Amino acid sequence: VCDGAPTIPPLCKTEAAVTVPAAPTPAPVPDDPAASDELMVGDDVCITGYVMDNYCIYTTGNPGVLLDDQSVVTLENPELHSFYCLLDVGVCYNSGFQVLGEKNPDTGLHCPGFELDDTDAVLEVARALGKNGKCKTCTGEEDSNPEYGYRATIKGKVKSLGDGSHSAAGPPTLTDIQVLDESVGCDGAPTIPPLCKAGAAVPAAPTPAPVPDDPAASDELMVGDDVCITGYVMDNYCIYTTGNPGVLLDDQSVVTLENPELHSFYCLLDVGVCYNSGFQVLGEKNPDTGLHCPGFELDDTDAVLEVARALGKNGKCKTCTGEEDSNPEYGYRATIKGKVKSLGDGS
Repeated sequence: VCDGAPTIPPLCKTEAAVTVPAAPTPAPVPDDPAASDELMVGDDVCITGYVMDNYCIYTTGNPGVLLDDQSVVTLENPELHSFYCLLDVGVCYNSGFQVLGEKNPDTGLHCPGFELDDTDAVLEVARALGKNGKCKTCTGEEDSNPEYGYRATIKGKVKSLGDGSHSAAGPPTLTDIQVLDESVGCDGAPTIPPLCKAGAAVPAAPTPAPVPDDPAASDELMVGDDVCITGYVMDNYCIYTTGNPGVLLDDQSVVTLENPELHSFYCLLDVGVCYNSGFQVLGEKNPDTGLHCPGFELDDTDAVLEVARALGKNGKCKTCTGEEDSNPEYGYRATIKGKVKSLGDGS
């Protein structure tokens, strides 16, 4: 740990010129007969997916997060959305529902699917399915009744096409809907939502939120200043090169600056393309954006490798030498002390 207050990295400070990772560029969807047909008003639609309220997609942030668990990005992990939040909380269900498209394995996000014009139909079926407990309006009494991640098969007709924006007006709207158990599925190929197709818009990246004032944050960092910081140590490859935003090379479902605690010692210390890119120590996670800010680049890769490999558990990490069960395998954290060599350009 540090003697006194730890140094706050410049890119963690209020109004810092932080370059927040942009939203992932949508990857092309594999050719499919259903994907090549232009959707028209009046078309029949069938899709099975997660049903989500618009509030948790569009209003809780950019990107949207779950109202009852703001560490979870809504379109990344809709399976963690509670029936309570979906069905009990007025601001959520009064915002309307949509059924999401499938998760794109390249971006890690579900695409917006179809708006549903009958909120009452969704509430009736979902509340009958959900487990009574935390969800007070749910009536299911069996252990098998779910509490998280409502999925359904939705059938209906296209009422309007939507404007393609990242808002509730973006997806097409369905009318005359049937809300069915997800096991019912669709006869033939399910409909691919327009916003899941190649070239469709995706949610914008989070806007960095101001960091609370702190005495240490008001001091301008200068070359030669002493620095002390405790945080996750991360290779630059997994921050900047694996995508936009960067993802962990060995688990590309994880956004690097969102969950560095899931970064394996193997990836950090065994994989040449990672450790040869250099290391940095990250700042703390901003609770408003859900992202750790870039901290300080470290100019001595060998020093990091020596200490981290001695700490890490030998197993999946072949260069690690720790033999105890207590030796970690994921999320390398360290206290770093040093002097400022250069200030960086803020990019």
